[in-house]
Amino acid sequence: MKKSLIKKTIFLAFFLFLNIAAFFLVTIFSIFQIIVYFFRRLYRVFKRVKKKLQHLLKQIKRENNNGNQKSAYAPLHVGRQKALDEILIGELIPPMTKKEVIIDMSIVTYNSHKHFKSLFESIKKQTYPTRLINLIFVDSCSTDNVTIDELYLFKQENEQLFHGITILPLKKNIGFGRSHNHGFELRKGTFFLVTNPDLEFEKHAIEKIVHFALLDDLSKVASWEFRQKPYEHPKYYDPITLKTFWSSGACLLINPKAFEQVGGYNKHIFMYGEDVELSYHFIDAGWDLKYCPFSVVWHYTYEKADEVKPAQFMGSLSANGLLKLRYGNLKEIVESIFQFPYLIFREIIKVHRSSTQRCRLIFSAYFIYLRLAAIFLCYRKTSARVFPFSNPHYLIARHGAFYNHNRQEPNLNSTTPLVSIIMRIHGDQIPFLRESVASVLRQTYLNIELITVEDGGTCAKNFMEEVISKAPQRKIKYFSLSKQGRSATGNVGLSEATGELMMFLDSDDYLYPDHVEILTEELQANVHIDIVYSLAWEVTSKLSNEKDGTLVPEDFSYTLLPTYLKNFSFEALRENNLFPIQSPMFRRSVYEKCGGFDTRLEYLEDWNLWLRYADYFNFKQIFKLTSCYRVSCDKNIFNKRASILKKARSLALKCYEDKALNSKH
Repeated sequence: MKKSLIKKTIFLAFFLFLNIAAFFLVTIFSIFQIIVYFFRRLYRVFKRVKKKLQHLLKQIKRENNNGNQKSAYAPLHVGRQKALDEILIGELIPPMTKKEVIIDMSIVTYNSHKHFKSLFESIKKQTYPTRLINLIFVDSCSTDNVTIDELYLFKQENEQLFHGITILPLKKNIGFGRSHNHGFELRKGTFFLVTNPDLEFEKHAIEKIVHFALLDDLSKVASWEFRQKPYEHPKYYDPITLKTFWSSGACLLINPKAFEQVGGYNKHIFMYGEDVELSYHFIDAGWDLKYCPFSVVWHYTYEKADEVKPAQFMGSLSANGLLKLRYGNLKEIVESIFQFPYLIFREIIKVHRSSTQRCRLIFSAYFIYLRLAAIFLCYRKTSARVFPFSNPHYLIARHGAFYNHNRQEPNLNSTTPLVSIIMRIHGDQIPFLRESVASVLRQTYLNIELITVEDGGTCAKNFMEEVISKAPQRKIKYFSLSKQGRSATGNVGLSEATGELMMFLDSDDYLYPDHVEILTEELQANVHIDIVYSLAWEVTSKLSNEKDGTLVPEDFSYTLLPTYLKNFSFEALRENNLFPIQSPMFRRSVYEKCGGFDTRLEYLEDWNLWLRYADYFNFKQIFKLTSCYRVSCDKNIFNKRASILKKARSLALKCYEDKALNSKH
């Protein structure tokens, strides 16, 4: 009986072993067949895209051979010298003669009813006539049973106020960009405005951006982007020409001719990144993009600072890789292939609670990338334009992405303080001076007094008198001195200034349009603070000859020095100058108590001034980049300047200590 049981057990074990072995053999054979099938399919795909890849490599080789040393941002700088003339032309147009045209506003909704009240009220309060606004609501198959009903109710109650209200319900959610494409088919006007439902327009926003767009050449500019608050997008844009490489689709005024030419939003990108692809497609087709810092919307997309939304992270990451395939060079194409495995590996080796979720999102983005890679690689850009990619972003970013603009209701009894900007002019610097003055006139804060003082000549006299005559409503003054030096020149500017708040801007530097606005708001909100300062880029630059022989400043690299990121303290300031001269703004009372520059100093006079001010007054750092100062891109000139500043350091410190000692006595 036992022997029979043992035999049966052995037989069953052997039978089970044969089944397992057969299963593994069949599995291995099946895997082998799948691999063979996969490689056959891959070979067929390879043959189909072979010609496309050969064309791609030839194009990349041609671009690399062109390889001049110009900055990738150079196309945005084109027109800087003419920007001042454009600003002055806009200044001369009376408000009553501003042209008004019909605009189509496309709003894509998906379970968005909670935002409707504030959005609708802000549209109805626009100073731009609502009878010229054609509203197009494209509902992406909302599932809340409320959104679509509220849209029809709004149409019933307000249709007489607008040029028209159209509601287009879609049968499925096809994504943000494709939904706007459907809205574009219903257009009637001169401009096509795409917007998110989760924002509010400031009352002059549409009026200002339409006026600005109509001043542009509509055969060259594809879009004009609204500025977003409370968190402004930190992407790079040229502060003088206002050109940028990509525009956020959250609120964007579009030229229909450009939109039609490129075929609208890319249908393959569901959400996040479709606005960048549209922007790059515009530029590839020869169009410019503009950023409008004076047209403001309040976009409540983040519940808190530094928030990372999973859908945004996944969509932006996959879009970034796909756009490198279409618009990048060979290096960036290779980067896009390896960036996903690298990011996954980096998350795996981290011991962090969020790593699992981030890995899952990266994998999802990777699958989207793999699914669409062949399409984007085959349909490459058609121009020789260089598109900068700063991994994982598209452009260098201005620090201060989550600087919070506090929304305050306007106080009818309050007045905006006058801000005096003192500009020192040395030598024949008209090309630089044009850009500096243009950056002042671009400011979103309007109550500004510009005091220009030229040291040792009248090279800038004719230019400044022309600016003053063309902008009589602006407070601009020009003074010329016999050669007295940098410090004495600055002191003359301070003595002529009448503003409650004061700051400096040397004639070869420039400001972002929000510089004065942000510093002024901080001083008004913090009465115990006397001096505020923001971050600044160091920009390498040189004067280049144009084809017609004119000299034009050319900027190359943008660097935020680590010193400028240090928290303010007197000890840190004594060790190093924590900010360039154009970064701070101070109250008039500071100057009245401590005076101006020490005339014994020709270099580091600003550092000496801040040390003296710090003995009595409070400083505050604003973690947002709002200005640029130039240094020479010539290494010999740069090193010579660094050597001079190093030698001047001991004298500047000694002069400070002497004054501090005298004040104590």
